[in-house]
Amino acid sequence: KPKGIWPLLISPSATPAWDAQYQTLLIPTKDGQVAAAWPMARPVRSQIWLETDFPLRGTPVLGEKYFYVGSENGTLYALERGSGKLIWQYHSGASITTQPQLSGNLIFCGNDGGWLAALRADSGELVWKHRLPAAIGDGLAVISQPSKMVLVPLTDGAAWRGGVWAFNANNGLIQWKFPANGAVNAQQITAPVAAVINGKTHVFCANDTGALINLNAANGKYDGGNDGWKIYLSAANAENSCL
Repeated sequence: KPKGIWPLLISPSATPAWDAQYQTLLIPTKDGQVAAAWPMARPVRSQIWLETDFPLRGTPVLGEKYFYVGSENGTLYALERGSGKLIWQYHSGASITTQPQLSGNLIFCGNDGGWLAALRADSGELVWKHRLPAAIGDGLAVISQPSKMVLVPLTDGAAWRGGVWAFNANNGLIQWKFPANGAVNAQQITAPVAAVINGKTHVFCANDTGALINLNAANGKYDGGNDGWKIYLSAANAENSCL
């Protein structure tokens, strides 16, 4: 090991975040810490910046001044980049196992109780929150067109096996649900992935029957002539079937 390195007696719990501005590696741990490491320093040094009582399951999210990380104790923390100083904390009421998403001056946080909250990134002030019918899975996504929305994946529950809901990012109003009626779905659906292709936003997700679904970002549909589609993936030498 490099001469003078201080051993990190921790167990990482998620992918670390690299803060290029401060040359700092931010490491979330199973013991509820954020460990800051400076791997390019000589000697290499490390420091604990945050200590909580439950594991941190998401990669820290970097903002302009602060970085954000959620804990299984139900708290979202905002810490100052470069120093690790705690700026604010928001108690969501249930375990946070999904990585928050940042868009402009809003940070979006989902928890295992089904609550989605939008907070001011600089102050932690609650802007809006909404209760969903199931736990929020990892994979929150934010899109800016055709309007600014946050896409929320739901995990399986007693009467729900996954879905994707879209909310207006500024006021929390529901824009669409997939499946459209928000009812029981027979397949487990993955978290959404958004991509802008030829100037239009597409929302992709898949289910456990082998279907890849391209949703119209404006209304959450894949049929009805709105450029969406559903294709069943098959072996490399076989033809795929589109619906």
